[in-house]
Amino acid sequence: DNKKLCLNSGEIIAMSSNMRTIMEPQDVAEASPATISRNGMVYFEPHLMGVNPLIEKFFGGSIPEGLSEDEVSELRSMTGWLLTPCITFLREECQEVSPTQDQNLVQSFMNLLLTHIKDALNLEHFKKDGENDADVTKKIITMIDGLVIFCCIWAIGAVCVTASRPMFSNFLKGFVSGKTTSITPFKKVQPDVPERGSVFDWVFTAESLGWKSWLDTVEPQAIKAGSAVENLVIQTLDNVRYQYVLGHCINHQIKLLFCGPTGTGKTAYMKQKLVQLPKENYMEISMGFSAQSKCAQTQDLVDSMLDRRRKGVFGPPMGKLCILMVDDLNMPNKETYGAQPPIEILRQMVDANAYAPTGGWFDRKDLTHPFRGIVDVLLFSAMGPPGGGRTFITARMLGHMYLVGFPLLDDENMTKIFTTILDWKLQADNYPSEVTGLSKKLVAATLDMYKSAVAELLPTPLKVHYTFNLRDFAKIVFGCLLLKKGECEGPQRHVRLWIHEVWRVIGDRLTDNQDRMWMLDKTRELTKTVFNFAFDDIMGHLDLDGDGKVQTLEESRNLIFGDMMSEPAAPNRPYAECMDIAALQARVEGHLEQYNMMSTKKMDLV
Repeated sequence: DNKKLCLNSGEIIAMSSNMRTIMEPQDVAEASPATISRNGMVYFEPHLMGVNPLIEKFFGGSIPEGLSEDEVSELRSMTGWLLTPCITFLREECQEVSPTQDQNLVQSFMNLLLTHIKDALNLEHFKKDGENDADVTKKIITMIDGLVIFCCIWAIGAVCVTASRPMFSNFLKGFVSGKTTSITPFKKVQPDVPERGSVFDWVFTAESLGWKSWLDTVEPQAIKAGSAVENLVIQTLDNVRYQYVLGHCINHQIKLLFCGPTGTGKTAYMKQKLVQLPKENYMEISMGFSAQSKCAQTQDLVDSMLDRRRKGVFGPPMGKLCILMVDDLNMPNKETYGAQPPIEILRQMVDANAYAPTGGWFDRKDLTHPFRGIVDVLLFSAMGPPGGGRTFITARMLGHMYLVGFPLLDDENMTKIFTTILDWKLQADNYPSEVTGLSKKLVAATLDMYKSAVAELLPTPLKVHYTFNLRDFAKIVFGCLLLKKGECEGPQRHVRLWIHEVWRVIGDRLTDNQDRMWMLDKTRELTKTVFNFAFDDIMGHLDLDGDGKVQTLEESRNLIFGDMMSEPAAPNRPYAECMDIAALQARVEGHLEQYNMMSTKKMDLV
């Protein structure tokens, strides 16, 4: 009311009569009644504005050159017919990986659509020479129809969680064909969206003007000899389509956010794509957020990697694009007023409208705090679904990003990934044929055990650590590769190794005997049904009470694999089965005694 700005330093800045302050907060949760009473308030919700002004903004200034009036009209009509019903269905029937606003979805859709059309118009069969204009126009209209549907799938449907994707797929197929909607179809779209599988399984290619399976767009994978199994990324349907999304976003500098459960490959796919980029044109900055990440750390890390271009402007070396990859974007703790400073500083860096002309931040180390404009930096990020330790990120940040949800891997994908790894490793290292033949059974048994543990061993207030993800699945499978071919002794030993790895990864997490007995019964069942071995036969050497059965926890605990029988300083410590528990105890106590003789701080273990 008195138009004076009072700073923490005690300084008071008086505003002149022709000056006004306009603030645009997300909410007024932290504003006091005194603050509210001194401000004129305009309450405006995003849905009141709708999405049409944003669509018109893109059509008004971003239409690729070379489209005729008829082609632009087709683009407008297809967008108007398809976009709003897809968003409405998403809001009413589907669940999102992270909350979005309609404007954000429309922005992602228009960015994807216009960049795909721009790429397509560069192809030779879309060039007009005056004689073939009518034929080329027909092809361009077919291309526009297909790309509008494809971009609806990957801008609107891509934010759905795993369970909602089949619903969105069925809706879109029915809507485009006119079978399941009261809305009159705009036209008969050709070529039809394939009926087989999900709409997420197909890609529309401008080259063929048709739909192709994602796997038909790439060459079969050849795994390099000597690769580490834990670093392998197997070519699956998910891998191919997310590599395509990453490549398109890099080519057109679209800021990207992957969101999905732990272990679905968000970070691995990003790193795989970044490693393939030519070093003369690209550079990478990687950082991972945690609950304790600070704004200053984020700013200093990025600043340390960028060069000065000219006064007040910083970026990667000339001619290069820097890709800033941020993992666990939504992990930082919120401060007193609900903001997450590391995220806000990144938003400031990419917001070229609020911090014109480039986006950037103020230099903290210079006493005059000049603004550092940041150019040629593309933000890629990944995060888990909000909830638990992960927070909901501000809609202001999400509004800059193209959000892509990662579904949980289905059984077919998991089986393909881990069977491919096991088959390749067992054959490359020349394991005996009876062991290499176990790969499909090892994966099938692990999948059954993993799904059963997720369904039966649920977290409770006393068992909050009963959470299992795909990394646990991988640990079990990779554990089965620790036994080298020289230690193999028929398929029975490898089955015992599988049982041991299941107990180490899942069983060691269990806190009461009821859960452990469930686990023991489940391993007995899978040993019989999947591997066709009687549990008591292959574990007979562990029978303590002579009843011919291994059905107690005390007996099963004596199954141990490890490298403890080797000398501590030996260069090669084979992972082997410890058949004699008394010898193992004597060897471990010898290791402990040797350690205590050499160390100034003695370690006494019970």
